[in-house]
Amino acid sequence: MFVDIVRLSGAVTVGIKDMLKILKEKGFASVLEVIVTAVIFMLAAFGIMTTVSMLRPHNLEVSREIEASYHAKNMMDYLRGQVDATAWEANTGPLATGITRSNAIGDYTINWSLTDVNPADYPAGLAPRKLSMNVYYPD
Repeated sequence: MFVDIVRLSGAVTVGIKDMLKILKEKGFASVLEVIVTAVIFMLAAFGIMTTVSMLRPHNLEVSREIEASYHAKNMMDYLRGQVDATAWEANTGPLATGITRSNAIGDYTINWSLTDVNPADYPAGLAPRKLSMNVYYPD
């Protein structure tokens, strides 16, 4: 086993010596090879940089959309906490139907309204209500 390793390392050493001999005779690289390699590298780097730069504006837009959805969720949680049997039946408070309400949170504007869903199919004051909500944010 030891002899095989020595033979293998000898073959590798001979291969490296042959390669160095070829490089000394031919030279490292011609000017044309260096220019072609530089052009290929620049094209690859330009492609990678273009791809990365296109991702950044998209991430900014997505973060605005996510923040808008969080504001909408928080508003729905607030409205859910306002549910009261007396106010629901009397159709008063922030859950009253037929009124479009607006709330500004920083640069985000939330508009919402409630409408009764098929009020004729339910007893008075017990019809389910549908929440319609829009969140506007700057571009």
